[in-house]
Amino acid sequence: MLVLWPYLPTKAEKVFDEGGELKVGLPNAANAPLMTIKLYVAGVTNPISVEARDIIYDLAFQSLAATLPNGTRVPLLATQWTISPDGRVYTIKLRENVKWSDGVAFNASDVLFTWDVYRSQVQFDEFGISPYVEKAEMVNATAVRFTLKEPFSSWLEYFLTYMWILPKHEFKTVAAQTGTEGINKSFTIGTGPFQIVNFKPGDMVVHLVRNTNYWGPKPHLQNITIILLNPDANIPGLLQTKQVDLVRLPSGTMVPAILSQENMTIDIYPSQQFVGDQEVGAALVLFNCLRPPYDNKLVRKAISLAIDTQAIVDYALGGYGAVASPGGFPADLKTWVPSDLGPWKRNVTEAKRLLEKAGFVKGADGFYQFPNGTAWKPVATTRARGASTVILAIIDQNLKEAGINVQSQVLASASMTNAWYTGTYEFSVLITNRPTFPDFIINIFRVDPGQIAPVGVHSGNTPGYQGYHDWCRWASAAQTKAIGDARRASTYQDQFRYYGEAQRIVADELPYFTLYYTQSLWSRRTDTFEGYDVYASQGFMFPMAALATSIHLPSYEAKPPPPPPDNTMLYVAGAVVIIVVLAALYFLTQRK
Repeated sequence: MLVLWPYLPTKAEKVFDEGGELKVGLPNAANAPLMTIKLYVAGVTNPISVEARDIIYDLAFQSLAATLPNGTRVPLLATQWTISPDGRVYTIKLRENVKWSDGVAFNASDVLFTWDVYRSQVQFDEFGISPYVEKAEMVNATAVRFTLKEPFSSWLEYFLTYMWILPKHEFKTVAAQTGTEGINKSFTIGTGPFQIVNFKPGDMVVHLVRNTNYWGPKPHLQNITIILLNPDANIPGLLQTKQVDLVRLPSGTMVPAILSQENMTIDIYPSQQFVGDQEVGAALVLFNCLRPPYDNKLVRKAISLAIDTQAIVDYALGGYGAVASPGGFPADLKTWVPSDLGPWKRNVTEAKRLLEKAGFVKGADGFYQFPNGTAWKPVATTRARGASTVILAIIDQNLKEAGINVQSQVLASASMTNAWYTGTYEFSVLITNRPTFPDFIINIFRVDPGQIAPVGVHSGNTPGYQGYHDWCRWASAAQTKAIGDARRASTYQDQFRYYGEAQRIVADELPYFTLYYTQSLWSRRTDTFEGYDVYASQGFMFPMAALATSIHLPSYEAKPPPPPPDNTMLYVAGAVVIIVVLAALYFLTQRK
């Protein structure tokens, strides 16, 4: 029987090589290097933007959990957590078989050590959660228990997602971790998918390598290089010349130039959906509420009403942002913003009415003067950072249209920050990054009554270390009560009501005026790495572990296996030979 083996084509599959390097550009607001990679050091401030710092640290260190864009918590070093019926006892189960990047086993003692470090210095506990804790204890090697003095509805959110866990075996004591000794270490020991290596003080480039002991999916990439960029860097050019593969955009105004090039795309993340470790950009006007005439809320409100926030979003952000509500939240964060606090709207007529109610009078030059007839030339300041100068230019025009003869000044970052801490400014534009978590937003520039630092005194040196919380020199007993009630609330409905009350107080008092929340924009080359789209569609942002471990080099079409050899002619030739031989034998036998 003659058998013919047909050729069956095999479909090519997409494959990719393991390893390779991803180059990530991060605009650094201060345009200054990361001075230390040692976490939680007392008295040392990294002159690097918070966002850039967190992105770098999130690759090397991990918290107990992360938060998805829809608010769902994702287990990281913790696998589950339970709360007692009275809302005071939290039991947290830890992941087993986790190792630090140096191979040492992770356990509950690391979590309690981190907690001791966190509460050892008031500046570390910027959210004020340690006073709520009555007792922290180890249940066993893979579980810890925290008992609170009273219910605190947001405590778990802060503890699980905002605290990088430290290796106790590396530092051994709290003093060794928080002290300045060893701040120039060159590598990290963490539980994240990557490890910082070969670091030197002053570096503007941070090198990370794959953590071979990572407990989760093995990262496909071998290296990630973080490049800290000047805020004015030519990002479209860096992408075009392949100096970076992925970059965080400081402004949406760059989008047209990037998309005009080949092999480029933009990933856009809605501002209002991110909580926990997913921070987004925001801009505010801060008022020095101890300095006349800004101690009068009518003046603060008049200045705020004169500002065209939508124009700022359109021109400073290229339209990639959302106007905030007067309570300081993203206006479209419906889960926490009351219906009566919609997007801020400009009202120049009302602004003028409020100034006149406060006693200001129009001068011959068309600008408002103090009630005694002297010229009023308020000074608006900002630091040279990203879109801040554009924002200040728009505010300058808006206020002059409303009869306010504002004088604009752009200061060096250190000078501006010092003015905020000491309260020596009048009103100022601040660009920052923040999670849209209600307890965080409503607390960020609030101090308790009786703890306001006088003008000229550094607020970081006041009792309780108010720090940046005291930049506006404002406190409200009513707001403090509303926040306390929200923290003690056991239901979402009560939390919504009390946080709503706190927002209304901000909207009425306006110690600060939130201009917008940005949409987070990341640009990437589509020809230098892949593994990104599926996660981006779910709202993940770099460097969340699910994304950082999935990125890989460009895929390519695998060549199909060669077809089996076609032996048909060989079989035919063989058959012919056999027939010839048989015929020859037949004739030979016949001749005999």
